[in-house]
Amino acid sequence: MYSRTAAALTAGGLAAVLAGAGWGAYALTDDGSTRQGAAASSAGTRAEGQDKAVITLPGGRKVEVRYVDGKGLGERHYDPKTKKWSKTHLIYTTKSDACQGIELAAADGTVAAIADFGPYCDDGEPPQESIAAVGTGRFTAWETDLQKGFDGWDTANVAKGGASASFVQTTEETIETLRWSKKGGFSGPTEEPRPAKKLSDKFFGSWKSADGSQRVAVQKLGNGGVATFFTQSGERCVTRVGLDPNSETVGEFTTVYREEGDRSKNCPAYTASEFMKLNKAGTALSFQSAQGTFTKTEPNQEEEKLPSPPGPVFSVDKDWLGDWQLADGSRRVTIAEPKPEEPIATFTNTSGPHCVARAELYVLTVDQLSNIASRPPEVVEGAPAAGCPPQSVDFTLSADGRSFTQKVEGEPDVTYVRAAGSDK
Repeated sequence: MYSRTAAALTAGGLAAVLAGAGWGAYALTDDGSTRQGAAASSAGTRAEGQDKAVITLPGGRKVEVRYVDGKGLGERHYDPKTKKWSKTHLIYTTKSDACQGIELAAADGTVAAIADFGPYCDDGEPPQESIAAVGTGRFTAWETDLQKGFDGWDTANVAKGGASASFVQTTEETIETLRWSKKGGFSGPTEEPRPAKKLSDKFFGSWKSADGSQRVAVQKLGNGGVATFFTQSGERCVTRVGLDPNSETVGEFTTVYREEGDRSKNCPAYTASEFMKLNKAGTALSFQSAQGTFTKTEPNQEEEKLPSPPGPVFSVDKDWLGDWQLADGSRRVTIAEPKPEEPIATFTNTSGPHCVARAELYVLTVDQLSNIASRPPEVVEGAPAAGCPPQSVDFTLSADGRSFTQKVEGEPDVTYVRAAGSDK
């Protein structure tokens, strides 16, 4: 069984409090004991657990929702006046296996719960029974909604005052919402297009690092942007980075391209696994891995000359581009990027049977390229010959950028060097 999320959840401005993981299955007992002695989840306005979740309400009341082996979904509640838990009763009955954990949300005496059941969920199969449940008052009765063959609700939200709640599932294209109210009970679910993610306008402009070693100009491109980093001390380096909006305040690096400067550890200074985060005030940028922050500043002369809108960012380090050949000259490889983020390697036999093959590549790291698995190398001219097309493409660039190795399983590695007269 796996938890719905391993990160903190935020909804309605309330921070999630996550439960522990790895608990065993719970037997249906009234004293709270379990077969495997698992601890309860942390209490708070939200709670999440793999086999059970416990949430604390104002005044010290508590509500526990848990999976009950072979029986369904159980609930019990704690009264701080009597200092006793109620007997556990089932709010949903099924013999199906539990999966995907339990999530609780609460506000002003209303508790919403999410739980799922179905075979093979541990192996990644979607649940077959997705439950949304709401309890109020003394929690002696719960209202439930069952969605069959559904992938499970992502999160539950309870509105301030406790008179309404919503259960939401979000995909790349849509937002599906099931609503509940004290007056009308459950209604829906309804589906609507998901609004496109966009970077906040506060992202765009010029920024400088606290130590003065770098500046960055962030420009808008579509819903995301392009960040151009300029070194201000030491070796000259200009790096362009594509930004994809993860949220309004987080831009993920999609590509990192070294525009100027010789290859070094600090040029480019960032990797494609990095992201840029804007603070709440919109006055500072921080990063996932890189140290230091950038603060807003006026653009300098170099930044004012950047094209608007910016061009797209290429995906491979410029040292990859150009013509390469084997030491014996029997095969040549040309690496080009006619379109941003679409590098291509063209293999040509220069001795023996004529053969030209092409492989579409993707970037593993700044130093590694590999062919796209769904589109393996193919012959575009001549007939297949020794090593043409190659069995696989897995390139690793040398530290100085003057050669790369190609690894083929079961065969010795081969090394390509820069062809005579080839420009980077």
